Amino acid sequence: MLGRHVRSAIARFALAATVAFAALMPAQAAIYVSTFDPLDFYGVATFDVDDGCLAPDGFKLNDGMTCSVSWLDATVTLTDLPDTPATLTYSYAAFLPSTSAVVGIDVLLGELAGVHSSIIGPVVIAGDPTPDFNGAFSLAFNGDVVTLYKDGQPVATADAVFMRVDEPDGLALALLALGAAGFAIRSRRAPGAHRPRA
Repeated sequence: MLGRHVRSAIARFALAATVAFAALMPAQAAIYVSTFDPLDFYGVATFDVDDGCLAPDGFKLNDGMTCSVSWLDATVTLTDLPDTPATLTYSYAAFLPSTSAVVGIDVLLGELAGVHSSIIGPVVIAGDPTPDFNGAFSLAFNGDVVTLYKDGQPVATADAVFMRVDEPDGLALALLALGAAGFAIRSRRAPGAHRPRA
């Protein structure tokens, strides 16, 4: 059974650790999901944008200091319509996440409105029964337009829409951990919790 002084010391340590964790946390970041859906292809891309990048409005250079943006992932589905109702989905996971793929962003009304990136890829597809799906496919953002490249040539573009997605707050997680520690201490204090057998 924990003594009163030990329990008090553990509680003080947990509180101090939580405060220190909150103070050391990096600037808050926002996760944005971009969707694009033209006839030739459609897909989803995800970006991690520091809150410091989102004010004021305008173009922000991804310099890693005043503004830091990471391209987390991207998935594309190729379509072969109206000839055949065939689709093929692939991912750029071999190239992402990346802190250098995004050159800069456009901010409008405090929200991500566009991404300017280098070309990522290519993802090479071979041996697919649909001939149009075979080739080396790359992807790039230019503001609110996404371009799909096949074998180094632009073959399709799409309008990109960006939507902010909520993510768990690090401080909230730290407070949850503190609450769990407090519960553990309280349960150890409960009468008869760990009574030695006679």
